[in-house]
Amino acid sequence: MSEPRAITAVVSRFQRTRVWRGQFVRGESFQLGINLNGALADGATIDTIIFRVLNPNSIILGAATLDDRTASVTCTAGVACGSIVKVQATASDGAVFNQMYWIQVEDLPYFQNETPPTIGPYSVSA
Repeated sequence: MSEPRAITAVVSRFQRTRVWRGQFVRGESFQLGINLNGALADGATIDTIIFRVLNPNSIILGAATLDDRTASVTCTAGVACGSIVKVQATASDGAVFNQMYWIQVEDLPYFQNETPPTIGPYSVSA
């Protein structure tokens, strides 16, 4: 079985305003990842991570995972529209990093007998 498509934000210490973008078709599974290796101070790790979604009908958040300097969340594309996902990472040295994603979900055409999307949580953490 193949891995779901992934969008991984490689976060820079110097360019903090980049918004990572993705486009998916309703029902697709995908993964949002964040790599803070370039932003964290030497020796620092991620203590906590929170993934928040503006529209939980469009992006259905699943389980979040956390490694020393990276994290990810599994997602399912729901209702067709655009939505913002914000990731807030708190480092072991107290630094807080925010990363934004813009995800567009497409839904045309709509076929009969497709399972309607569900609503997901507004946030998940690890």
